[in-house]
Amino acid sequence: MEDVIALVKALDEHPESLSDALQHYEAERRPVVEKLFRASKTSAAWYQDFASHMRLSPLDFAHSYITRSGRIDDARLRDMAPRFMGQYAAAQSVAT
Repeated sequence: MEDVIALVKALDEHPESLSDALQHYEAERRPVVEKLFRASKTSAAWYQDFASHMRLSPLDFAHSYITRSGRIDDARLRDMAPRFMGQYAAAQSVAT
């Protein structure tokens, strides 16, 4: 949907030139697509090593799974799930 919205916007902003509209659309959307592509590759790599992840404790597995694509780091996860991150941090401090 976001691609469609960006394309319609580009066409509206450049009604006289399809070429200019498409160049604007490309410049607008390519960084987003590349970011998603990198995240999907990182996530796929995580799944290729799934067996080793299964040996983790439940909290370590959950943390690894949630952060597997690189799009969610600890700070963001702390904002999204403070209780989980509190439990995760407590388990990490006990483990060290």
